[in-house]
Amino acid sequence: MVVRTTRGITRSLKQEITLLRRHVEILSVLLETKEPLGILRLSDRTNYSPHKVRYTLRTLEHEKLIKPSTRGAEVTEELGIFVEDLIRDLSIIRDELNEVYKTVQRVREEYPRQ
Repeated sequence: MVVRTTRGITRSLKQEITLLRRHVEILSVLLETKEPLGILRLSDRTNYSPHKVRYTLRTLEHEKLIKPSTRGAEVTEELGIFVEDLIRDLSIIRDELNEVYKTVQRVREEYPRQ
């Protein structure tokens, strides 16, 4: 789900969330299938275009979360550490965004729309 906005303030944050979601979805598919998958099969299963899957695989390989094989990409043992770190990071980000949200709510109450 991508929320559209004309405001540049949140555009890059939304883009990064979309990218993270794609990375996690592709990792999830690789885990569910329990077998290596290539770009085209991942594209079919996730409905992401092959070039987006290729970019994600390159990113995940750079982070050592997957490794290439002759049959396709497969997850590495680094994934467990990554998931724990991601849960911690997302929790911190959620808390920070909640604080920003509360501040924006206060601003809205003080300066209602005309």
